[in-house]
Amino acid sequence: MATVTPSAEPDEEAAKRREMMMRGGGGRGGGGGMGDASSLLQIHKTFSALRIPAYQLLWISMLASFAGMQMQMVARGVLAYEIGGTNSAIAVVSLGWGIPMLLFSLVGGTLADRINRRKLMMLSQLMTATVALIVALLVQTGVIEIWHLFVAGLAQGVVFSFSGPARQAFIPEVVGEKELMNAIALNQAGMNLTRVAGPSIAGALIALPWIDIQGVFYLQAGLNLVALVMILAIPLVRVAPEVAAEREEREARGESWGMQGGKRGTMIQDLVDGLRYVFASPILLTLLVMGLVPALIGMSYQSFLPVFAKDVFGDGVQRNAEGLGLMMTVTGVGALVGSLTMATMADFPRRTQLQLYSGLGFGIFLAAFALMGNYAGALAALAMLGFMSSYFQGMNATMVLTASDAQFYGRVMSVNMMTFSLMPLGTLPMGFIADTIGTLALGPIDLIGIQAAQLGAGLLLTVFILSVTVFNSAYRQLEQNDFKRFAVMAIERVREGQGEGTVWQQLRGSMKHERGSTLARKRADIPTEVDTLTGGGSG
Repeated sequence: MATVTPSAEPDEEAAKRREMMMRGGGGRGGGGGMGDASSLLQIHKTFSALRIPAYQLLWISMLASFAGMQMQMVARGVLAYEIGGTNSAIAVVSLGWGIPMLLFSLVGGTLADRINRRKLMMLSQLMTATVALIVALLVQTGVIEIWHLFVAGLAQGVVFSFSGPARQAFIPEVVGEKELMNAIALNQAGMNLTRVAGPSIAGALIALPWIDIQGVFYLQAGLNLVALVMILAIPLVRVAPEVAAEREEREARGESWGMQGGKRGTMIQDLVDGLRYVFASPILLTLLVMGLVPALIGMSYQSFLPVFAKDVFGDGVQRNAEGLGLMMTVTGVGALVGSLTMATMADFPRRTQLQLYSGLGFGIFLAAFALMGNYAGALAALAMLGFMSSYFQGMNATMVLTASDAQFYGRVMSVNMMTFSLMPLGTLPMGFIADTIGTLALGPIDLIGIQAAQLGAGLLLTVFILSVTVFNSAYRQLEQNDFKRFAVMAIERVREGQGEGTVWQQLRGSMKHERGSTLARKRADIPTEVDTLTGGGSG
């Protein structure tokens, strides 16, 4: 096999490296200068997309909008359980939000590829604020009923089915291709930050008699107006030089920027073209299924946290708003850490391995949470559940977008955004199953219905992740693509003097912890892949 040694680098590059090491404190044995510089570089790398002014405004608007959404989810769940008194009541209210998401997401994605995405987002924020204000007035006047919550959920679901794909597809338009993966990860981190602040604020507000549940809906209306102002201001800030350069380059090649290029058909034709594009790509279809099924099976637990707070960890009489707020907060903290970890590792080449591990963790910690009878243990399980689910979903969304052509961003992301509809849709069968089971005895452990239902969901999710990653040929192709990137990075590390020995030795040492992967089990395939990349023989 061809050997690449550090001595092959130019003298000028070596001199630069020695100068950097001296500035950092004298190489490996030096002081803390290099470590401090490395830490600052890592922080800069994690938040690099936020250097772009337009993305700053878009990110802040997302924080405001999703913070309002997270708070109203808490208020809606508490209100539905107080009015209806059953798991099914929560499920029905959640279903109202999920039905329009399922029906109109593809239409919203198609529209996002045809019209100005920023104006579509602005209109959506205004309509969401209006619905929240109406619900607040109904609660304050004491006339709120379950059907009101269902209709409000329908309205907000319709709005989100148009704004969600538009917001996701607008990110590449703002940051360009270079910062796309980091921007997606930071968007995920921001959403999870709202899961930390939103539930805790909502729980505190509901616990205050002079604010109570209606105050949460008033606050949601105000936050959506803040988001509207941020989106309105995006054209007023300067365009980042690298984004402007990429836009000019694409336009010079005759490519579109921001919306679908080429001859435009009818809405129906564009929608059908989007579906054909998805189904024609086995890799893209596999990734979309990897996002949709876990959302249907595994994410309904969030809707039933009011039941856990009251009946599992409370006295079964009081709403236990403080306990509920803490449970949702620790879930959000774990999710925030997971998405920030993903932002830091955005250029890690073995993405399929990270997705596999986080997906398995998602199912395992969901089952662990369902079994917990101890409140402290449940909080720990929720923190890990938040981390794993956030990392898995963020990684999957990144892989979906990077596997798609730019002109199909809106339509592809509309399919991916259907995960938001499957979350509430998953609560309907889960609620009826929980009410039907009643109680379940597993040896020394007695589970109420919702615990048994979530235990089954966690186990089913674990089996699904294993089945796709082991038996799906398209996913194995993703593993092979990852391995090629991995091999190229190993070659570059050796060329830059960051490793010793042949490329094959570098690869073998880096894969010691991945013996369970398909490629690691088939070691005979690995030299062939490396030979193809390096042009060398076997060694």
